[in-house]
Amino acid sequence: MGPSGSGKTSLALDTVHAAARARLAAALGHPPLSGAGPRVSELDGLPLTLAVSDRSPPPAGARVLDLLGLTPDLVAVAMAAGVQRCPACARPLPVTTADAITAELLRRAEGRRLTLLAPVARGRLGGLGPLVEEVGRQGFARVRIDGQLHRVEEAPAVDARLPHDLDVVVDRLRPDAQAADRLAEAVGTTLVAGQGRVVALVDEQEHSFSERPWCPDHPHVELEPVRAEWLAGGAGARCRACEGTAAVQGAACPACGGTGLRDEVAHRAVGAAGHPWPSLVDAPLACLPERLGELPGPACPAGARVRRWVELAVSAGLGHLPGSRRARELASGELRRLRVLTTWERARLIPGALLVLDEPLAGLDPVAERAMVALLASGEVPTLAVTHSPALVSCADHVVAFGPGAGRRGGRVTWQGGGSSLPAELLPCPPPAPLPPPPPDDLPGLTLRGATGHVLGLRGGVDARFPRGRLTVVTGPSGSGKTTLLVGTLIPALRARMGLSTEAALPHRGLDGVEGLSQLLTFERTGATPGATSCVATLLGAWAPLRELLSQTREARILGFDAARFRFDRPGGRCEACQGAGLRRVEVLAGGSLADDAQDEPCPVCEGHRFQRDTLRVRLKGRTVAELLETEVHEASVLFAAHKVLAPPLLAARQVGLGYLPLGQPAATLSGGEGQRLRLAQELARTGAPGGGEARRLDDRVVVLDAPTVGLHPDDQGPLVEALRRMAERGATVIVGTVSPALLAAADHAIVLPGP
Repeated sequence: MGPSGSGKTSLALDTVHAAARARLAAALGHPPLSGAGPRVSELDGLPLTLAVSDRSPPPAGARVLDLLGLTPDLVAVAMAAGVQRCPACARPLPVTTADAITAELLRRAEGRRLTLLAPVARGRLGGLGPLVEEVGRQGFARVRIDGQLHRVEEAPAVDARLPHDLDVVVDRLRPDAQAADRLAEAVGTTLVAGQGRVVALVDEQEHSFSERPWCPDHPHVELEPVRAEWLAGGAGARCRACEGTAAVQGAACPACGGTGLRDEVAHRAVGAAGHPWPSLVDAPLACLPERLGELPGPACPAGARVRRWVELAVSAGLGHLPGSRRARELASGELRRLRVLTTWERARLIPGALLVLDEPLAGLDPVAERAMVALLASGEVPTLAVTHSPALVSCADHVVAFGPGAGRRGGRVTWQGGGSSLPAELLPCPPPAPLPPPPPDDLPGLTLRGATGHVLGLRGGVDARFPRGRLTVVTGPSGSGKTTLLVGTLIPALRARMGLSTEAALPHRGLDGVEGLSQLLTFERTGATPGATSCVATLLGAWAPLRELLSQTREARILGFDAARFRFDRPGGRCEACQGAGLRRVEVLAGGSLADDAQDEPCPVCEGHRFQRDTLRVRLKGRTVAELLETEVHEASVLFAAHKVLAPPLLAARQVGLGYLPLGQPAATLSGGEGQRLRLAQELARTGAPGGGEARRLDDRVVVLDAPTVGLHPDDQGPLVEALRRMAERGATVIVGTVSPALLAAADHAIVLPGP
């Protein structure tokens, strides 16, 4: 624990976890690079580690089922305990093998008259003469036409204007144990002649079997045996008419009824109750065990694992999530809990493994936080957690407090001991903020009507009013729909009304009060713009002016260096071994099943400095270009306080709580909250006067942020809150989704969503 930027994550992820990965790689025969690995003089008792952090986003298109690792087991259940149903009449279409058909007929027809027929045509229009002649040429003696048996040479002519059925009689016998081989051969011949289908007459009672899904009442419905990869969400699951879009020329696709799925997937019935596969995937996690019901023996192991995962998810307050919900549609707290649960369960199955977590409870309301604390404090899995949560700290076996500040003022142990004996002054516990009074009804505002996306629809829809020129907070328990309301509905609806995008919003009835608004600034919980050489300075727009200043120094002019010499995204003065990144990607594990299969190590040529030796000879304010990149934002803002271009973005970054970040910190290592606040700092600098001087009005602007304080120590939230208040005071309509008491206390208006 400790202030933001005090070194907590550096210890947990960049030292303990990185060292464990390096040792595992070495044990598997992967020699480390010279000088690579975490800087530590001694590290004893280090076990295998599994880590969860915001640095690695979930796979594109991942669903809740995928994040929990439930997909393979649920697919296994559907394959073992599922049956295909006819899309036209919902009749079960069991699929069986030749051996199973033979065994079933031996049981049903032993000692009785059995006729095996191969269905050749169903509902065929036109005469059957040519088809009957072909049957005779293949050596068959009898056929059944419209239910009546005939010898081939005596087959009657039929009315070509009507539909007709034709079956080939393959064999007639009285099966017993001695005739098993003959029956098996006859079944095989029938399957070939009938294209995978068998019709058996046992004393005139008809039974149908098929190696492929086939409905006798709707023979023209063509189905293939379902494949596991289709159920797992592969491309083969898409409706072939609409390619999975569920729509054709703006209307619901009739071929799939608007599901976007091929018939084999949409009509796969699973479990004792026979629920269709889509209804299982779309069901809230808590409903899965009931919908699956009692499973047959082959499906039991996979079913038990599904129930275990569901039990974990429900205990963490995630039982309301549909399995098909995409990761990008989840609230940050929901996504974090899913990833923690998955890694916690895997660590539990590996004896001695250590779970390393970075802010596992960030952004959670008290109820969800208590559930996760109970899991992490259960003692089943040894855990090293970076956290600001008083509840988790107080029940910890051992606490290490870092500080006393951020950046160079951090990195020191200020206290350590049992969580129950932690000094109160080290753990701020802000009291719950009272709700602000509602603004006057006559104040202009944005009004979102009838939002029914995801969990909001369970309440019959939500109407939300956001007063113009005010700071509005949308709050509520994790999973209550804050992200759904703002990111899934309000933002795309505003973009559409402003002509900025055609992205579809989640269902809602309308959006009023947009008149006079022309700019929309959104700060969602995604990382900063990725790039091999992107860093804090480039994202703030501070690196170009710094390069210009470097080129104007006496050393640079003597050496003939212009500003381009100090670029690390192009050849010139950069280190070409790492192409200016200062890091080199190193394979750690072949296959990477226990941890990431690659990690970044300092470049062995430039030792992480990014630039060639000659380039490093130039100094600005006594610092080389590499040392400038190591300078933290708060120090740089003092160094360049008089520079009219550099001062605004650096000061703005300090104001949103990012003063501890080094200018050269790679964008890929920023958390989602840091990336969001960095983009906010850019906007504060662009709109002028981050220090509070003369600045233009922002009345035409809407600013929407989703969970901006996640991962930020309570003591560090004040500057961010003040920056948002200043934007509202300058006329911007500022809307924030959060559970932060500090933001709630500073809000002009609050919208409280109930729990899921």
